[in-house]
Amino acid sequence: MKKYKITVVGAGYVGMSLSVLLAQSHHVTLFDIDPEKVRLVSNNQSTVQDLEIDSFLANQSLDLSATQNMDDAFIDKDFIVIATPTNYDEEQSSFDTSSVELTIKNISMINNSVTIIIKSTVPVGFTEKISSKYTNNRIIFSPEFLR
Repeated sequence: MKKYKITVVGAGYVGMSLSVLLAQSHHVTLFDIDPEKVRLVSNNQSTVQDLEIDSFLANQSLDLSATQNMDDAFIDKDFIVIATPTNYDEEQSSFDTSSVELTIKNISMINNSVTIIIKSTVPVGFTEKISSKYTNNRIIFSPEFLR
């Protein structure tokens, strides 16, 4: 099985869960702008309260690192998964997707050939709109939570 180089952007619940899952079989770099979250992951500690994540970090051999450096996170990766927060503004009846948009902009400036997987909650049509903006047909959406 090929071992992919994957970056997960965002060390919240979705990002931590994905990182631990993927790091069992692939090299995963967790990117976050919060130095405390990077420190925790670098010390095999979770950024969220979750017994299963804690157990995997303590007891499993994971290929997982953390960084605040965009070059380290985005250069030479096979996939970049965006798990940054979005908020729904009830007054405006719209999502604030600025964190996802900024992340895609930064990725595109550093590595325009990588496949980007959006795991954040975004409105219908967002992926098509952002793909056209960056002329990248390798931006795909995978729902944050499926039941």
